[in-house]
Amino acid sequence: MEDARANEKELWVMFQDMSKAFDSVNTDSLQAALKRIKIPEQFIKLMGNLLNDSHIAKSKLGYVMSEKWINNLQSKLRESLKLRVSVTAYVDDTNWFVPSRDKMEKILEVANEFYCMNDIAINKSKSHLIIINSNPLERTRGVGMGDTILHPVAEDFPIRSLGVGKPITDKQVIYIFNAVVIPMLEYSLNDMTLLETECLKITTRFISMIKNKALLAITTPNVVIHAKEVYNVENLWDRQVQIQSNNLLCKLNDKDVLGSSTQIRLQHLQNLFWSASAITEAPFLIKLKRRQSLLNDILIVCRKHDITFKLSRALKDNLLIKKILLHWHEISNNDRRKPKPGWFKVVETNVIYNATIREITPVLQERLGARYNILSLVESEKKALCPLDTKRWILSDGITSLPYGYWKIDAYKKMIASGLSNKEVEKKAMRVTLELKYQTL
Repeated sequence: MEDARANEKELWVMFQDMSKAFDSVNTDSLQAALKRIKIPEQFIKLMGNLLNDSHIAKSKLGYVMSEKWINNLQSKLRESLKLRVSVTAYVDDTNWFVPSRDKMEKILEVANEFYCMNDIAINKSKSHLIIINSNPLERTRGVGMGDTILHPVAEDFPIRSLGVGKPITDKQVIYIFNAVVIPMLEYSLNDMTLLETECLKITTRFISMIKNKALLAITTPNVVIHAKEVYNVENLWDRQVQIQSNNLLCKLNDKDVLGSSTQIRLQHLQNLFWSASAITEAPFLIKLKRRQSLLNDILIVCRKHDITFKLSRALKDNLLIKKILLHWHEISNNDRRKPKPGWFKVVETNVIYNATIREITPVLQERLGARYNILSLVESEKKALCPLDTKRWILSDGITSLPYGYWKIDAYKKMIASGLSNKEVEKKAMRVTLELKYQTL
């Protein structure tokens, strides 16, 4: 759903609840039982093909996640990732993902045949439809599910949560909070993150109740409640960090659909980040609107606790977009036959790390960060001693320059005679200021 919103693609999601899912028999157990009583192999295969209907997977009805980018700016080599998802299921819940209303009806038709074959009933009152980026007419039509038309739920569709009513002790309150409330909130954190202030706001009433039942003053510091040696009440903010960091680690190491979808979202975020550093290891993150990218929100939460994720070399090399220095004719649109300026040759000598692909040095890539990814000319207004200003005094960093005749150069020449090193003199000369009477001229 996040991918559909980020790329403005249409998505239809159906959440189905099975009311008789546990009356059916596991197909693997059924095939094992048939083999044990020596039923012919051909009949067992026929039963397996009927029960494990692969028509949905082959029909290409599912939603497609994809991401494209240019991995090398010089060769314009294009890379892409693609994943098709049609269904996810757990116990008695099934979720269908398709890009249009017609495909949703087709996939439900195939699914209903499977349900009837396996004697599975769908609880229509607990089935819900979510539609993203569809036209209003399609939304009003809804989706037919048997003899029922299912319409999309509202954006603020309420979710029921557990409540506690009768008088209990402090130990019981702590148990309910740690064993019931926190796991419920953890489940919600699978697709969202909370700010520290939001975590505090959610748990304030529970903490106040615990203090009340424990006969503690309301002004008692929360650290006393959360301390393991005292009451050992779970801290939602700390639990979120543990959950999100562990979940992200599992996603990055997954080899199946979960890992592929995470890699696509990571590449999308890296393309927006546009830096020589992997976004999971960078000391700073891009500023995106909160809840626009779950992955970015998780990285922000982890970064606040100094948690970073080191990627494998293969994934990191494929993820990063290398920064290069363009050729002079690419920068100035000049003919190749015209010579390069002397200052540009000096820049090439000092900043290029790999001459073959013209990649700039790692140190400079880190210094430039996300601000520049191709070194190019920028027209700007500058102060000079003459309108031509064709000669420049280049400092030791190979980037900063001063016009010939600039007064700080004379200060540099006078101090260099004292025997100090070039870099020390250069730093002192750059810090020298003119006397007040000269500044007003």
